[in-house]
Amino acid sequence: MSALAHAVRLALGRWIGSVHLNRIQTSTSQGEVRLLKTRCWSASLLIPVGNLYLRGSDCLSEVLAETTWRDWEFTLVQAGICANPNEGLPVHGTTLHEALKSRTYSLPQKLQYVQSALTSLARLHQHEILWDDRQLRRFSHGDATSRNVCIDSQSGTAVWIDFDTRHRREVSAMERASDDFRALIFSSATAMDDVHFDQLAESCFRTLKSLTDIRDFLARLSWNYACASIFQLAQAPLSYRRFHGLRTALLRAGEQNDNFSKWTRRRSVPR
Repeated sequence: MSALAHAVRLALGRWIGSVHLNRIQTSTSQGEVRLLKTRCWSASLLIPVGNLYLRGSDCLSEVLAETTWRDWEFTLVQAGICANPNEGLPVHGTTLHEALKSRTYSLPQKLQYVQSALTSLARLHQHEILWDDRQLRRFSHGDATSRNVCIDSQSGTAVWIDFDTRHRREVSAMERASDDFRALIFSSATAMDDVHFDQLAESCFRTLKSLTDIRDFLARLSWNYACASIFQLAQAPLSYRRFHGLRTALLRAGEQNDNFSKWTRRRSVPR
């Protein structure tokens, strides 16, 4: 993709990212701050149109209608993946995105927070969930960006939030997991300087290799993630230079994996 085409997609991605489908209300109960998310009235009009566009552009995710969203969250509550949304989300720490932007934390601390988010995400991927068609499938987030995971800076633990977007159920568990890792890593990079991309890439691969089989992610990084879609740029609005700088750093870090070159030469992973 040319720099001009990327710039057009980036502008559209930023516009999509600015569309608000939900309202956030803050309440305090027994000294604890909680956030309650509800849908805007316009969401019922925007979501069907938006999902048609996402499907037409081969996006792996869809935004859930309110009833489906609430049922999905209830399923995740039962599986121990999230807190009861009807009681509001307890505020512990800050989002990973805000932590990475902050000057309060050192680079090693920030890299540790990204590692915590990746660790939490990889472990959640091991959960088998009963989806709305009554089929058991591995869990995936569908919008696993640095804005949708909270970090407790004292304990270093990561808690995932915002489950109103979900991968389409026909997408394989392996592809859904790879897409989640892409969303987290690339969105984390939006809050970091280019000079730290190599360290971010090395840290991410070191963490993932200890947790899961990353050959599919490596292959998709080599083939499928060569050009960013509009939705991917809505998740991680990186300029052409920064996008390819990060991808190069990730590929370089991935080459340290013994299976990387053999795997990517042998197959091109279809979208």
